[in-house]
Amino acid sequence: MRTRLSLRGRMVMTAVAAAGFALAVLLLLVGPTLDRRARDQAFAGLTAEARLMARVVEEQLGRGTNPEALDSVVDAASREVDARVTVIAPDGKVLADSAASGTDLENVANHADRPEVQGALAGQTSRAQRRSATVGTELLYAAVPVRFGGRVVGVARLSRGIEGIEEQSRDLWRAAALALALALLATGVLSVLLSSSLGRSLEEIMETARQYAKGNLAARIRVGRDDELGELARIINQSADQLQGRMAEIARDRGRTDAILSAMDDGVLAVDHRGTVILANPSLVKAMDLRDPLGRHYLEVIRQREVGSLIEEVLRTGERREAEVELLQLRRFFTITVVPFPGESGTPHGAILTFNDATERRRLEHIRRDFVANASHELRTPLTSIRGF
Repeated sequence: MRTRLSLRGRMVMTAVAAAGFALAVLLLLVGPTLDRRARDQAFAGLTAEARLMARVVEEQLGRGTNPEALDSVVDAASREVDARVTVIAPDGKVLADSAASGTDLENVANHADRPEVQGALAGQTSRAQRRSATVGTELLYAAVPVRFGGRVVGVARLSRGIEGIEEQSRDLWRAAALALALALLATGVLSVLLSSSLGRSLEEIMETARQYAKGNLAARIRVGRDDELGELARIINQSADQLQGRMAEIARDRGRTDAILSAMDDGVLAVDHRGTVILANPSLVKAMDLRDPLGRHYLEVIRQREVGSLIEEVLRTGERREAEVELLQLRRFFTITVVPFPGESGTPHGAILTFNDATERRRLEHIRRDFVANASHELRTPLTSIRGF
């Protein structure tokens, strides 16, 4: 069985889902920026430290110094900045390296082909990221030219492993994810608080609509808001007032119509465009002894060919028809007048029949004819005798 989620629940879920989607997209878009910023900060720190290192060794490289003393300075600087420090001659030979000394330093390959070294020898601050052949790990490199007397006398290069960068990036990711999670939680709480008021207003509107559906037009919505829902409640209340007034007017008109039909001596019968009886007044029901005529076809109610012909002709032509018909089952004469009347919206017209009992009039006419015939017969003999005399 499917569980029906309330409108309030759907509103909260929609708001949280939309906020979660937006925050997830934001995190995906900001994530690379966070990584790049962490890497840029690391390069900036390495570059600043490389510049300081260049100031430290520029005198020694410019005037010449003992390699052991240079190596000692490099090792001390490496311990201070927690990075690998390398000093490189203009020809690419490694003069000092905090990661190699003595024989190992002599075996270090020439660095003239390193991109950052080439850039620094060209007089520019350079940086790069690659796997070091000397220490065998992924490193970030920052190299600056060492100048003395207006010329480049070497390169000061610092490098540091990316583990710290990755840890810093992970910290940034965690901070961003925590901030977004808190934002999502705040969105959910605010959605619940805001939807609570909206949900109550909508529930009241729905309950009032249910009352209208049950026929209770006296129900009204309490309007306590100035927003769109408040305007909707006012419109519904106004519509209910108008509908209640119209229903009362229809009821009064229906009562007057029923009273008029009940007071009529003539029978009245109304059929729709399909020939189904939709109205029969008490006089007709009583005169023809009809039982439950409403909703039945007129052929089931009045079994008379002449009446059916009149109804069909009016339904077909839409013109008034009148005839005097003897209803055989009653043995009475009726003057039947049939006129069209408009049907419901989009449906053809129906027909209304009035039955005026002409039996007494026909009887009086018959008596009059008999009287005239008898009087003529009685007077004919004396007149003949008089004419003979």
